[in-house]
Amino acid sequence: MQLTPEEFGILNNSRFLLVKADVVAKVRAEFEQLEGQYLAIVNKEGVALPSFAPPKISRGENYKGLPYLVLDYPAVFEKENILAFRTMFWWGNFFSITLHLQGTYKEQYLEYIKQALLRNKLSGLYVSCNATAWEYHYKEDNYRLVEQMTNEEIERTLGQYNFIKLSAKLDLAGYEQLQDFMQEWFGVMVGYIK
Repeated sequence: MQLTPEEFGILNNSRFLLVKADVVAKVRAEFEQLEGQYLAIVNKEGVALPSFAPPKISRGENYKGLPYLVLDYPAVFEKENILAFRTMFWWGNFFSITLHLQGTYKEQYLEYIKQALLRNKLSGLYVSCNATAWEYHYKEDNYRLVEQMTNEEIERTLGQYNFIKLSAKLDLAGYEQLQDFMQEWFGVMVGYIK
């Protein structure tokens, strides 16, 4: 086996994995707090959501090679139909919140979302432009900023696939604003499906 000096340094550093476990535990605790905040926003706004599953926090080690943590709440995952708010932490990259509508939920809310986006191209809001609904990176082939899109591009993008994803991201350096950021964007996204 051949190891580079960097690889050997990491192999020989058990502290890194202990710190990683601490970070993941702290992010999980933040996501658990968000569960209650999201529900309070839904109740305050009087949004009639379909019956949704209990909060689910999942973690993994390999989204594009890196660990991640996901909170799906509120969420309805059916075979063809999805209405989900996904809050994500992707190690080394960002925190994000995404509204995913697919199937009948897309049909139900498409026109309202389209009109809302055309009226107000919110700074920092992204629209998925990818053929797959299960990518979360912010490269140009996956998400586009609404504020940089023409009205025709918005309409075409929203109608292109059987799903819509609207998303906002927070750079890791802004981690101290995580609660405020997620609650603000959750409120915006809930407004799109009132």
